[in-house]
Amino acid sequence: MVLILYLNYVVVPSGSPLSFGGNSTSSRSALLTWNPPPLDQQNGIILYYIINVTVEETGATFLLNSTDTYLTISTLQPYRNYTCVIAAATSLGIGPFSEIIFNLITPEDGKKITCDDDVILKCICYIECFSSHFASSESLNQY
Repeated sequence: MVLILYLNYVVVPSGSPLSFGGNSTSSRSALLTWNPPPLDQQNGIILYYIINVTVEETGATFLLNSTDTYLTISTLQPYRNYTCVIAAATSLGIGPFSEIIFNLITPEDGKKITCDDDVILKCICYIECFSSHFASSESLNQY
């Protein structure tokens, strides 16, 4: 009787995911997409992907995980620049992060500025008082 054992040699991936990119879907969210590393660089079953996101304005970083080849981020801030890199992971750890940095810019927030009636009345009163003060030529010459 001959017993044949097949051993899977699993190590961390030697390559990073390919075609990493995405776009903003709103001022607070973005959809990121990518492809797995080349098959000969996966070195086992890819269990998840890790995305390192840096907020350019503050230098703050945060990590995100996904078991799919896409991820929707819904915790972004409006009108910010983000850089993202990605790595794949097997049961033994995380492989190299992508050398290509994906840059993402969220658009400005579309919220309108609103005021309650009391604030609007105070603004109107201030504008009227200010404009009547400068209505005379003597007042203009003072400034």
